[in-house]
Amino acid sequence: MSAALDLNPTFLDHLADNAAKQPNKLACRNATSPDTASESLSYSELWQHSNAIALHLQATVAPNARVLLVFGASVEFITHFIGCLIAGMIPVPAPAPRINRTLARLEEIAKDCAPDLILTSADQEEPLKKKLQESPVLAGIRTEALRVDHAHPSEAKCPVYSSNSTAFIQYTSGSVSQPKGVIITHTNLISNLAMIEKAFEIESPHTVISWLPFFHDMGLITLLEALYRGHSFIFISPESFFIRPIKWLQLISQESNVISGGPNFAYDYCVKRIKAEQFASLDLSSWMLAYNGAEKVHAQTMAAFSQRFADCGFNSDAFTPCYGMAESTLLAACEPRTEPAQILQINRKALEQNHLSLESEPTLAVEICSSGYPVEGGEITILDPNSETQLSRDQIGEIGLRGPHISMGYWNQTDRFNTATDLSAPTAAQSYCRTGDLGFMHEGRLYVTGRLKDMIIIVGKNYYPHDIESELESKILEIPTQGAIAFAHSVDGATQESLVIVVEIAKRSIEANTMQAIREKIRSTVNASFDLRVDTIVFTSVGSTPKTTSGKKQRILCREQFRNNQIKQITINE
Repeated sequence: MSAALDLNPTFLDHLADNAAKQPNKLACRNATSPDTASESLSYSELWQHSNAIALHLQATVAPNARVLLVFGASVEFITHFIGCLIAGMIPVPAPAPRINRTLARLEEIAKDCAPDLILTSADQEEPLKKKLQESPVLAGIRTEALRVDHAHPSEAKCPVYSSNSTAFIQYTSGSVSQPKGVIITHTNLISNLAMIEKAFEIESPHTVISWLPFFHDMGLITLLEALYRGHSFIFISPESFFIRPIKWLQLISQESNVISGGPNFAYDYCVKRIKAEQFASLDLSSWMLAYNGAEKVHAQTMAAFSQRFADCGFNSDAFTPCYGMAESTLLAACEPRTEPAQILQINRKALEQNHLSLESEPTLAVEICSSGYPVEGGEITILDPNSETQLSRDQIGEIGLRGPHISMGYWNQTDRFNTATDLSAPTAAQSYCRTGDLGFMHEGRLYVTGRLKDMIIIVGKNYYPHDIESELESKILEIPTQGAIAFAHSVDGATQESLVIVVEIAKRSIEANTMQAIREKIRSTVNASFDLRVDTIVFTSVGSTPKTTSGKKQRILCREQFRNNQIKQITINE
């Protein structure tokens, strides 16, 4: 089987070649628990199983159909995703709905991409079908667990892909009302996989270990990079990591030449949750590359992790800070493996105003960690968000990306993205993908300082404030329309941001029991819809939150008022 592409072989070509050259090598294994120990496939088995799924799909589903993949962490997800690619379908990874949680997330994804089919695992088929019956949007979509014959290998006929053929759709938002499906083409995918290989300087065989969810861009591309390079991919479920983070490090300790990583918060989590008496089971000397991305990288986090696990053999030189997003397939910048992470001391007050000033006095400085150099074949520039012109080095502005790894846009919303990635457009800002992140370039490296947009990023996930606000305003009667503002906030020295909700309430609700009930409704609504914890709730009177003359919410101004204790809070003895 050969999947044709304009200039380069596809991911599938690389996978087929790996299956032919190293058929008995371990391709993937689920190490979540003893019950999943049998979930492992060699490269020849992976290719065989994926082709069996592809043949079944080609016989029952139209070409280019969107197929929603609702799986937990399992080998089945991997074979079904690859099977969709081979069959010429468009896989759409999605999180499985949890018990006692709403289906809003799946509903909005389904409304956006209009899937012909929902695939899941055999053990989840009946519970999922029952759950989907609660939704008029999802109940009518064919849902099944495929039962295919793996015993008689046969290769499916793969379509001929053009450079702009969609490989898969990656939904980035943790939102309920406005999901954003990033279109990743086969060119985007193979380009970024090659960029990652070059940036990580991967030559000898490695073992890639992950706990990241497959519906997350970092989790999915980590998997595909391993299979593209012919490495062994071993994983545990995200739930397993959060319950016992030491399982991640124990798995690393059992293998050699390991590549593994995650968002910055994962390293903080290990430092806080793993006890010293558990260190005897750890030997992290085999951890060759520990990537740190998906959210802002903090120098103090890497220092704390390095110090905490030094006696377990962890080498701080393994840390590899990086920067990327789903719109760039994944990786856009990365520190070289041969160089330590670069850290600059920046004047805190200047930085708050988005000005760059190096600071030698530690008490006046904030540390900013480099995210490395642009990936080979990709470009990074810093843009003035207002004039749409390129800024010179050492100036803070909006980070812009360009290259073959950059998505063409969002599914059903391409006009919101193409204006930023139209390479024929005359202005610099239009010829680059505008990320909404603020940063600067210094000596060729990218440094991320914050976010231009209102995006909320907590533990590696993106949340759109207007979605959280709309959910609260629609579900809680006491909150008036336009009466909630959500933003992220971090205190000095913190490595993670927390969620703050500022809520307007009417005079009739200013009573201890009523306010406490509203507070509980806010927390439960946000948790149920977004799987997110509200750290701080501030009550203020109706009409007090800042808005423009046209009635638009001024979230940045509200956040500044909160930081400076300028919000006129309603308090009552409870």
